[in-house]
This record gives sequence, structure tokens and C-alpha cells, in this order.
Amino acid sequence: MSLFGINLSGRHHDYYLETVVFKVEQSLFRVPRYQFERHSDIFADMFTVPQPADSAQSDGSDDEIPLKLEGIKALDFQRLLQVLYPLTAIPKTPEMLPTGWLSVLKLATLWHFLEIRNLAIEKLTLHAGWLGSIERILLAKQYDVSAWLRSGYTDLARRKEPISLEEAAKIGWELKLVGRPRCRSTNCGRRQSHPQSCPRTNIELSILGVCSRQNSSGQTRRTRP
Repeated sequence: MSLFGINLSGRHHDYYLETVVFKVEQSLFRVPRYQFERHSDIFADMFTVPQPADSAQSDGSDDEIPLKLEGIKALDFQRLLQVLYPLTAIPKTPEMLPTGWLSVLKLATLWHFLEIRNLAIEKLTLHAGWLGSIERILLAKQYDVSAWLRSGYTDLARRKEPISLEEAAKIGWELKLVGRPRCRSTNCGRRQSHPQSCPRTNIELSILGVCSRQNSSGQTRRTRP
């Protein structure tokens, strides 16, 4: 029972917060659990798993029994915590460089922090200029961001320099076929020896066709810490 938000046992239903201790690499982090439970269905499910009757303490209960996050970098985790728990009197979105938001996107995608993932994508999109076309395409594939995939392919098609074999290898050999419309477009009237002599529209449509097929297959996977 409660009266005006005060539980009769003495614990306030909103502001009596459970904490969890994480160990990431060699660093211990102790934070309230509620942001992990609220934003990530993976952590929410994990924290609701009943503990064995003979278990006095659960993982994450204190420094001696931390919840270990294997394969995660402490700096990436710190950046995620900066978004979840800003250390300011009035909570606000932290100012971070694109590399910081990339760390946030990485972990938010991995653990299904959907709102945080969308925020990271929004922030990184504002700084899209820090990435070249190839890097943007690679990140779009890695994190399933369709807008980056389309813009990366479009910018790649519109640039003056031809796609190198090294770049083609990075983004998938299927795109080697994209160069063919430049030289064999029927709109040119004949085969051209110079790739810049064919209309760019044909190149862009070929690239966006690849983009569309790749978008249709992208799915975010659920991963347990």
C-alpha cells in the first residue's frame, strides 16, 4: 500500500532506485537500473529473471559481484552512460563529437536502446560531412541506417572521381556493375570510352536500385549482454 507516493514500508515507489554494478574491461560502473530497464528490453528481461533460491546475491549487486559486459570497451560504455545519466543539475543531451555518438549508436543498437539509437542517428546525421561516401555506406550497412545508405550511394554516384577497385571491394562487388551504365547506356546512342560521357541519372538509378534491395534485407538483431 502507498499514501501520496510513500510506500508504507518506507520505500518511495519512484525514488527508491535499485542500482547495478557493471564491469567493463577493468572499470566498475555503478548506476541506477531504471534507465536500462526502461530503454532496453534486453536488460529489462535480464533484470526480471528470478534468482536461484540458494543465491544470496545476484550479478551486479555490488563491486564483488559485478555484471560483466564482455567484449565491450569501457570508453564506449562511458559514452552511453553520458546519455542515459547526464551529470548536470538539469538533464540535457550531452555534447559529444561524432566519434562519441558512434559509440552510443554501437551499444544502443547492440542492446536495443531504441530511443537512444534514434537520437544517436539524428546527431550523427547532422555531422554527416565528417564521413566520406564509402565510410557512410559501411556504417549504414553495419547499423542498418537506410538514409545513410541512400545518401552514401548517391554521393558516390555524383562525385567526379571513378570508383576504385579498393572502394568497390569495401562496399560489395555487386557495385562494380554500377560502372557499366556509364559506358553502355542506351541514352548515349553508342558505347562510350570515357565514363563521364554518359548521363549520371543512369548511374544514380543503378546505385539506388542496389540500395533498395539492401535496405529490404536489413534487420537489427537482438543480442544479450
